[in-house]
Amino acid sequence: VNNGGITAPVSVWRELRRIGDAPEGILQQAQQAADQGKWWLFIQLMDGSTAKRKDNPIKLMKIDSQEPGKYGDPIGKKICGVETETIQLPTRLHQWRIEKYVEENVLILNGKILRLSGSGCDRKNAVAAQPPWSSVNNCTIISFCF
Repeated sequence: VNNGGITAPVSVWRELRRIGDAPEGILQQAQQAADQGKWWLFIQLMDGSTAKRKDNPIKLMKIDSQEPGKYGDPIGKKICGVETETIQLPTRLHQWRIEKYVEENVLILNGKILRLSGSGCDRKNAVAAQPPWSSVNNCTIISFCF
């Protein structure tokens, strides 16, 4: 549906949820509304549901990032906080990265991966059952209780 560029500022709402203590004023009021789940109040503080994003009193704060994305291209603008005309408030205080987990207690036997389990001195001698490859029960046996 084309609504003339008018959309709810959900990203601002999410960034406000990251803030512990916002400075007094519109940021504090909007942060409290977001924290208490009062979407209607948040929308009112953002000048109503028909306001254009350029007219919202709170906007996303972004920085240019040359970090490579998933496919090696630069990410570009990256959200780092929220801002008003007079205040910039960072919300992304920690850098997270995804690393591949390397299992140390794995034994490969005849092409099958066996996970070592147990605790203390018997860890190297115990082999855990393999986890199921599916999260559902594929049993087709039907039993009826009469």
